[in-house]
This record gives sequence, structure tokens and C-alpha cells, in this order.
Amino acid sequence: MRFLALQPKTMLSFDWNAPPSLPEARQQRTFVVVRFEPVGDRQTRVSIHHTGWGDGRQWDQAYGYFDKAWSRVLVNLQQRFDKGPQDWSEWLAQLKAMHEAEVQKAAAPKSGAAGAGVTATLATRPSAWAQCAGSATSSSQAPPPPRRARCPPGP
Repeated sequence: MRFLALQPKTMLSFDWNAPPSLPEARQQRTFVVVRFEPVGDRQTRVSIHHTGWGDGRQWDQAYGYFDKAWSRVLVNLQQRFDKGPQDWSEWLAQLKAMHEAEVQKAAAPKSGAAGAGVTATLATRPSAWAQCAGSATSSSQAPPPPRRARCPPGP
């Protein structure tokens, strides 16, 4: 994320990208403009404009993802000012546990012959591996270690 512009108390803009589960869309940055408009002595209207979308299925998914995500961001921001700071300890602990589980899963040895099973998987599912890991597309290349839980299962 890079901040692109700041107008104190009025506007903030930055670039953004799609979640890791959408690697094609994630390669291109999008742009977010957040505007703050006073509507009373103790109220401010916050609006978010997210632009720079591409075309295709992953871009449609990214748009749907952020359509929901920005709504949650605004609700959480409102709660922050209505109720005070949010305690993120439990959420951070869950996030850490999920990350550690993914790291352990990626490091776990695979059953069977390492090269043969992987080559067979690539030979029968090149597009699935390319979508998941973004690299190996032929049976002569070894795939990278799985980076996401959504990678296709082995044969």
C-alpha cells in the first residue's frame, strides 16, 4: 500500500490490491479514495470510492469481495467512535493460529514418491496449479510448494 494523496481532515487516497486468493487480480493495484465530510458538530460522513478495476472473473470476485469488505470497514469505524476502541486480541490470536497451521501444512512431508506424484498432478491439472501457484504449467517442471489452502488436491 502506498499513500497517494492527503488533504488533512478532508481526503486520503492510497493504492490497494486484491486478496491473495485472487492472484491474477492481485497483480494490478487499484485505488481507494476516502473522503470525510462534516455533517454536524459531532458527525462526519465517510465515503469510500474504490476504482481501477480490471475485466474478467477474478476482477468480478475482487469487486464482490470489496463490496462486502468496505461495508464492514465502515461499520467497524462507526462502532469505534460509538463504543470506543475495539480489542483485537482474540482476532489476532485466531489469525496467528491460522497462519501457523498453514505453515505446518506446507512443511508437512507428502506421502509417496515426491517427484512422481507431483509430476502426475501437473500432467493432469496444469491449469489448476497455474491458477493456484502462478507458475509451473508443464509436467517437466516441479511445482512450487503450496502457498494457499485452495491449491488443488493431489491425485
